[in-house]
Amino acid sequence: WAPSKAYSKSLGKCVAQLEHQYAKCQKQDMLHKDSLRILQSAAESGCADAMFELGRCHDEGRGIEQDVAAAVKFYESASAKGHPQSMNTLGWCYLKGHGVQVDEKKAVSLLSKAAQHGLSEAQFNLAVCYTNGKGVPKSKETAFQLFLLSAAAGNVEAMCTAAKCLQNGIGCEVDNNAAFKLWESAYSRGNGLAKEELARCHFLGLGTPRCQTTAAKIMGERVWSLG
Repeated sequence: WAPSKAYSKSLGKCVAQLEHQYAKCQKQDMLHKDSLRILQSAAESGCADAMFELGRCHDEGRGIEQDVAAAVKFYESASAKGHPQSMNTLGWCYLKGHGVQVDEKKAVSLLSKAAQHGLSEAQFNLAVCYTNGKGVPKSKETAFQLFLLSAAAGNVEAMCTAAKCLQNGIGCEVDNNAAFKLWESAYSRGNGLAKEELARCHFLGLGTPRCQTTAAKIMGERVWSLG
């Protein structure tokens, strides 16, 4: 979590203290009481970033007793201010019934708003909703386009999912060349599945000239990473 410009301006000197305490507490898997007080003060002043972070604290029991219902309230407050991460998290809560009653349509509405802000996690979650028909009619085509948007924003899981769609013609035409590029991107970020799939592409010549030597090298990396 990083304070927004509005947050930094409203808190002034307190921000530096918060960042220091928060970085320290992340390593210790806890939150210092001073950090919680600063977050609480910022949330009460209307800072959506602080509301979201306090929601996470209550949700995960970090530095405070776990209280999912309280977490949801903070997510709702931040969402009302247009906070994309809060919309995405709250949407997930409504999908899974986490601290609230399951409401798939409300979940999709929240995820859609967060996705419109360009949040890759929300784009991916919304794509999953369209894939499974959760809160919306099933649409493989819409899901694929959302997976692509999320992948373009750097979401590795979306890269892998979009690559699978392209290889199998799910919601799109088969395009092994485009799939290969996505596997390469995910591979460059250290994704294990991408290593296996990229090796398979080289071995079978899918989207790239066939090269068993390269395939063996990539698979060797994968085996080594698994110990």
